[in-house]
Amino acid sequence: MHPKITVFIPNYNGGEFLRESVESILHQTRPADQLIVLDDGSTDGSVKSIGDLERSGKVIIVRHAENRGKAAVLNEAFLENDADFYLIQDADDVAYPERIERQISFLDENRELVCSSGLVEYLGENDAYMGKGRLDLLDRPRLDDYLSGDEPFGLFCPCVILRAEIVRDTDLQFRGRFWPADDIDLWNRIAEAGHLVLAQPEVLVKYRIHGESAVTSSFMRTRMQFEWVRECLRARRRGVGEPDRDEFLKRWNSVSVLGRINRARKIYAKALYRGAGFARARGDLVGGILRLGLGGFLQPSYVMNRLKHQIFGLK
Repeated sequence: MHPKITVFIPNYNGGEFLRESVESILHQTRPADQLIVLDDGSTDGSVKSIGDLERSGKVIIVRHAENRGKAAVLNEAFLENDADFYLIQDADDVAYPERIERQISFLDENRELVCSSGLVEYLGENDAYMGKGRLDLLDRPRLDDYLSGDEPFGLFCPCVILRAEIVRDTDLQFRGRFWPADDIDLWNRIAEAGHLVLAQPEVLVKYRIHGESAVTSSFMRTRMQFEWVRECLRARRRGVGEPDRDEFLKRWNSVSVLGRINRARKIYAKALYRGAGFARARGDLVGGILRLGLGGFLQPSYVMNRLKHQIFGLK
């Protein structure tokens, strides 16, 4: 059988990066049956850069007049497009030529698998290499460990493949209120529903991180959204209702002064580590070393583990 594959590229002001992302999907060793750019109310005219590809029929552009959020446009696209597999890629990321072929092969080898992510190579400003992303969700026992615990697992959303029937279930779609941690929320809920979710141990996407990307433009907001997702996960696994944002914030702010200091120490260590990476990518060696050193002072174990995995490739 020849499964039908649709690739979605959500775009909101993707600017100069959009065309490269689109072309990386067009030049796959196993072509997609459809490539759909979901333009989410962009104001930068970025889709004009792929106008010739739309006119030639190589790309479909779905234009939304207003910015509705990535979750909304993807959920709608899941329901409106008939395919066997959906792949997601961000407008500023680049797929390796074998991405689709390798991911389809991985799901063929693991027939129970419904959601998977390859690994990524991080690119900074001017496409500077910043290391490789690592995931430990490589087998069912590890998934069972996560499901029996109270910590969420993550996947790389710009390198995800999904069996389409899973996300046509409206109970297993993105929940935009958790953006930009709504992807972590979804992968964990899919697994909690009894489905197999695993990472594929192959680097298949170049994941570009820059000043305008969601993971960098507001680190603290991103972190707070992750914390809310984690509290909802813990509530579900205890069999109680998920806290809304107001309830979550009330609990978050109810800890002791020492607890807040310790929590802030860990959060700022993570922010400094990320800032060190961006400084290095810009060629600011001194700034990178200073941020790395301060982050290591605040939380040595976190910084050492990240260096070991991302820079040196050790387990």
